[in-house]
This record gives sequence, C-alpha cells and structure tokens, in this order.
Amino acid sequence: MTNLSQDEIELILLYRRLTNFEKVCTKQNIKRYIAYNMKIPAKNIHIDADRLFIKF
Repeated sequence: MTNLSQDEIELILLYRRLTNFEKVCTKQNIKRYIAYNMKIPAKNIHIDADRLFIKF
C-alpha cells in the first residue's frame, strides 16, 4: 500500500466527485500538460482512473 499525502488524498476525493464530462476534460488537460513538459506526443499517454501510462 502506498502512503499518500493529505494533498493526494484530497485530489482523489475531489476527482471522484467530478461528472464524466469534467473527468474527460481533466484527463485531456493532464495529457496535454505532460506531453508538453516531456516533449512526447500526447497519443503516447494513457490516463486510466487510477493509473497513468506513458509510452516512450
């Protein structure tokens, strides 16, 4: 079991309360942010509800 910080726990609880549309928008924004910062194509990033997959 991973020890989560209070901030991480709060983010998880907030995410669970989002609507499906808000979750899709959030995932797209996270993908864009990661792709831009890592300089990789956004299509190589797959965000699951609990996990983040990045293919190099």
